[in-house]
Amino acid sequence: MADTHPSQFSNSVSTNASNFNFKNTAGGIKTDTRGYVRLTCYQSDPPSVARRELLDQVIAALQLTGWTKVLVDQRRQLPYSEQDEAWILLDWLPRAVTQSGYRHVAILPSSKHLVRLHTYHLQTEARARYRVVSRIFEEGEDAASAWLLT
Repeated sequence: MADTHPSQFSNSVSTNASNFNFKNTAGGIKTDTRGYVRLTCYQSDPPSVARRELLDQVIAALQLTGWTKVLVDQRRQLPYSEQDEAWILLDWLPRAVTQSGYRHVAILPSSKHLVRLHTYHLQTEARARYRVVSRIFEEGEDAASAWLLT
């Protein structure tokens, strides 16, 4: 079996509180100096380890900045596997909330029906289980950003 260590996925990271940047095959993360973390999902079918590494870096960015808000751009995202969705719900979300204070997420939705279904399920569960407030913004990035800044 091949080693699936995250370094295999040609990631790059630059970390300081005002300019956190991370990229791998699953997506990219950067901080917005107005007070939130931006997660952009790429249109690729990365291995689960790359998606999990990406989401773990969201926690790192929130911890580094002390912020609690994330803008997720899913417009090019492919659906999560059932295993990744379960990992997000049962592992990542509780850690994000307890370790970094993650509380608000603005979502730029995918046009793909299956991604939207996964997103709706995760939103509903995150709100019920962890009190994460989320909103989908069909109207675009400016509206999502404005909501996060209120």
